[in-house]
Amino acid sequence: MAIPPSYKSVVVVDDEPAVLQLLTEVVRKAGYVPHPASSAEEAMELLGEVASETCLVISDVVMGGMDGRELAQWIRAQHPELPVLLVSGYMPDQESLSLPPGVTFRRKPLSIQEIQELVEDSCGIG
Repeated sequence: MAIPPSYKSVVVVDDEPAVLQLLTEVVRKAGYVPHPASSAEEAMELLGEVASETCLVISDVVMGGMDGRELAQWIRAQHPELPVLLVSGYMPDQESLSLPPGVTFRRKPLSIQEIQELVEDSCGIG
């Protein structure tokens, strides 16, 4: 039996407060429980608590400290079943990222509809 969307969570990671707030609200309006983190390190701590109910991690690539690619590699090692969506306005293309399986990349800016569709693709029922 599939878990209803309202019981699934999405960890959202961005070091820009306005972007983090927007992504958090989009995830909430899509019917999922957002868990915002302002750094990769904070996201790692959150995942220690909510990984079992998390259906997606959305992370900026370029952040201070650990970047999104390093976070994605850590997630693949610790939670190999958990999909990761990396987003950035600064990266040239997905091929240059050499992403591990289960990690996808999208260029910013993303529309609200695009974000909702990406969350639904990873977290949706059926």
